[in-house]
Amino acid sequence: MQSISLIRNRNQLTIPQSICQIADWVEVDAAVSLEALSRDEIVIRPHRHKNTKEMIWQKIKKVRSYKSAADSMSAVELLEKDRHAH
Repeated sequence: MQSISLIRNRNQLTIPQSICQIADWVEVDAAVSLEALSRDEIVIRPHRHKNTKEMIWQKIKKVRSYKSAADSMSAVELLEKDRHAH
């Protein structure tokens, strides 16, 4: 399918409804990857995160282990203390 659209202020592009109906991943605030194949061709694809469940848990454990220089608290303890202070 082919359609025509205009590039607006701040380089914003509206994707026509006819295209959105075919590409069901096109939605408000969806992350996309853009690839310039040549000077006159750009491809838009859905952005796919490459995080696995294990990678996410590793990152969570890493954040939980951070210590505050002032209080020698973990990040989780610091957040809990901040929440109770309000």
